[in-house]
Amino acid sequence: MLHSQLTQSQSTPEPPTTRESAIKQATDNLRNAIGKSSRGKGFVGKTGKRVQVDIPLLDETSKAVVELCRDLLKSMPRDIAKQVLPILLLAAPKLDQIEEVQDLLQRCRGPAVIILNAGWTPDQLSPPQRNALQAFQQIYAFVPLGFKV
Repeated sequence: MLHSQLTQSQSTPEPPTTRESAIKQATDNLRNAIGKSSRGKGFVGKTGKRVQVDIPLLDETSKAVVELCRDLLKSMPRDIAKQVLPILLLAAPKLDQIEEVQDLLQRCRGPAVIILNAGWTPDQLSPPQRNALQAFQQIYAFVPLGFKV
């Protein structure tokens, strides 16, 4: 299953065939979603764009998550990266970290917050937690039918 914001030139998204193509699709969607963010600074000013990206990992170790973050940020176009820095990137937060995530979100007023590979589904959250996270727009989620090992 693939959910992707469609660009005007693209009528139907193609499922990615490689990790690199999934990252490219995600960064294209990030460009469209956060590229128009208002400029703000870290923890002051107005709340910026809040988006969620899900790119599955066969290896969910810390090292693999860090590599995915690095690759995702490296693939962002420089003009967009300069426009939305600083970005708060929450990498693979787990359900038992939801209170810390909520605390960061209440204090962060930067131009963009990205949750990458959230470790929860909406049905696992309490109503107050769901309310706190409802501002996040799911802009990319690639869920493969299976992994080839």
